[in-house]
Amino acid sequence: MSIQEMKSKIHHLVDEIEDEPALERLFNSAKAILADDTVPLATLAELTTNQRQELDRAIQDHEEGKTVSHEEMKQQRRKWLNR
Repeated sequence: MSIQEMKSKIHHLVDEIEDEPALERLFNSAKAILADDTVPLATLAELTTNQRQELDRAIQDHEEGKTVSHEEMKQQRRKWLNR
C-alpha cells in the first residue's frame, strides 16, 4: 500500500468516528507517535490506580536490579512447561 493510499484510508477512518472520547484518544496517540514519544500520555492516563501502582513497582524493581534476563525467563518457562 502506498503512502497516499494509507493517508486516504486514515482520513476515511477518522471521518467515520463519531465517538468524541475515541477521537481524542486517537488524536493523542497520533501526536505521541509523531513526537516519537515511547508511551502516549493518553495511555498512561487511562491506567487504573492499581495498574499505575504495579507500573511504579516494576520501575522501582528495575532500578534496584530486581530483574530476570530474557534467557533466565526462557529457562524458567521450560521448567514450568515440563512439569
